[in-house]
Amino acid sequence: MLLFDAMIGFLGEIMFKKGIKFSHKNLDEVDILPRQRTDEVQINWK
Repeated sequence: MLLFDAMIGFLGEIMFKKGIKFSHKNLDEVDILPRQRTDEVQINWK
């Protein structure tokens, strides 16, 4: 589980450095798919 937590932290760091941020007001509107595979997610910051 430690590796998974590190991956989440690393992704958060990348998003923060690229300016992708969520305000506390928008968190209710975030679509969360807990069973979505990370290799199936389209990324747009590369």
